[in-house]
Amino acid sequence: MKKVFLIILAGTVFSLGSYFIDQSNSSKVAIEKQGQGGFDFRNPESRFDATKLNTNQTTITWRVVYNVQAACEQESRKLGNGGFGYAVDACSFWTGNACTIITNRKATMHELGHETLHCFQGSFHP
Repeated sequence: MKKVFLIILAGTVFSLGSYFIDQSNSSKVAIEKQGQGGFDFRNPESRFDATKLNTNQTTITWRVVYNVQAACEQESRKLGNGGFGYAVDACSFWTGNACTIITNRKATMHELGHETLHCFQGSFHP
């Protein structure tokens, strides 16, 4: 009987401990996902403050390429930024009121919207 009780007690403690660990980790993840703009830039439904813009008027050039990673790395190095060093699905580069967005031929609305926001708000990744 004592053995069964200890097994149930140990299982309960483990379950509660796992629950609290998961809760603390999910909170940390939520905070890490928020960029400098105060929103979750990975969530296409996340809202951002449209009053915090670097500019409200810009000229956007959209380059459609076959190899996004290579084109983004090349453009980054050309501008003296040293490349990305991690995988990208799209990218944008802005200077003053000119912005270039690079995507592949089958871009998503989230990718295009995300990069367009960079054109107006600048860098908002953590």
